[in-house]
Amino acid sequence: MNYEVYYQKKAEKWILANKKSAERFLSAFEEISKDIKGSFQIYDIVKLKGNSDFFRLRIGKYRAIFTIQNDELIILVINIDSRGGIYK
Repeated sequence: MNYEVYYQKKAEKWILANKKSAERFLSAFEEISKDIKGSFQIYDIVKLKGNSDFFRLRIGKYRAIFTIQNDELIILVINIDSRGGIYK
């Protein structure tokens, strides 16, 4: 069961500005879309507190905030940024 990965404008803007780091996130989300359950054990993915619909993926000093819509088989990446900027 493959999920489609969509990126909101903030995430797309970060990807275009940070090509080297973006490659790691793009490949990570590609793997996550193929095997969601197994990816939680491989990658540093944590469910955010206070809102059960959002998750955080950490790779190096950057974080991505995303949500999984199981009924539509969609992973929506909301934003990618450094630790200091992602939670604002």
